[in-house]
Amino acid sequence: FLKSFFKLVDRAAVAADAGTCSEIGRDMLKRNGSVVDAAIASLLCVSLVNAQSMGIGGGGVFTIYNVETINARETAPMSASENMFGKYPKNAKPGLFIGTPGLLRGYELAHKRHGRLQWKELFEPSIKLALDGFQVGRALLQYIQCFYIFCSCLSILSSEVFCGSHNKSILKENDTIRFLQLAHTYKKIAEEGPDAFYDGSLTQDILDDIKAAVLNEYALNFTVGKYIFLAPDAPFGGPVLALILNILKVQIMKHFISGYNISSSSVSTTEKTLTYHRMIEAFHFADVQKRKLGDPDYENLTEIVKRMTSESLADNIRSKIKDDLKQSSYYEQEDSDGVPDDHGTSHLSVLAEDGSAVAVTSSINT
Repeated sequence: FLKSFFKLVDRAAVAADAGTCSEIGRDMLKRNGSVVDAAIASLLCVSLVNAQSMGIGGGGVFTIYNVETINARETAPMSASENMFGKYPKNAKPGLFIGTPGLLRGYELAHKRHGRLQWKELFEPSIKLALDGFQVGRALLQYIQCFYIFCSCLSILSSEVFCGSHNKSILKENDTIRFLQLAHTYKKIAEEGPDAFYDGSLTQDILDDIKAAVLNEYALNFTVGKYIFLAPDAPFGGPVLALILNILKVQIMKHFISGYNISSSSVSTTEKTLTYHRMIEAFHFADVQKRKLGDPDYENLTEIVKRMTSESLADNIRSKIKDDLKQSSYYEQEDSDGVPDDHGTSHLSVLAEDGSAVAVTSSINT
């Protein structure tokens, strides 16, 4: 089952959500860069090509083999509170809940510990790409068009980057887009380091908060059958992944585990529709549990994580999954708002010839 999702490679692999960015990471490995070098260089590219999903104004999490996690998520403003949005979150003023970016601090810490190439080398391909420009892809175009509904090409938001000549019309698919100001920012960060990103426009207090917010944490350790998994702990998705795997209990290698015993044959026969149905149901139930996770610095999540990674919860949920369709109320949502529209996140994985590996998830949407 697992093997069917992977392409076998002879030496190394870089998988980003944009082909150009995967190639940049590959080139870093060819220059004897580490997996972290390749990941950072690729992500700087993704911040351009899929600017709607991630960027240096956001945050992320690194999982580095063998085995370390780096939490570079954004931090909430000091004036933020649990009930600051009241009953009408869409009416809240955006400036009140802008998170303090942590991604560059995460890059800095990961590179300091595991990088082999010079810091500035990681920025060079993306600086060139931002200056030369590239064709707008469908994913980015969709978000540009969405913003254009609310913002004309005369607005500050869209004028320089997302509109055509003389700021009169919105860019179309395959038009060339350039990020000239971001290229300038990349140059400064490449030459002076991450401190340049925060100098002047943010106060020293915020800068100190950012430095303190990048945490080097132990990975969440959980077992499924005979196999040990390591993933980022709360507030990231490690506990959710553990719950999904425990619900499904897939066949790993040649070892069958109690549960559905999903294997390669489960998705290659007429039973595959039922298999996919069960997988989707597991994801739905796990998503309900996901919303119980918060910031471990402010909430005691020990018991919540312990329960989410337990076989007893997985067994209980599996008993509720029926092999037919159900309404949304079937998932026992704990609030009336339903599942939020969760989008705008990028993921990248790098595997090097020496066996080292890194997986990074990054987002500008908190």
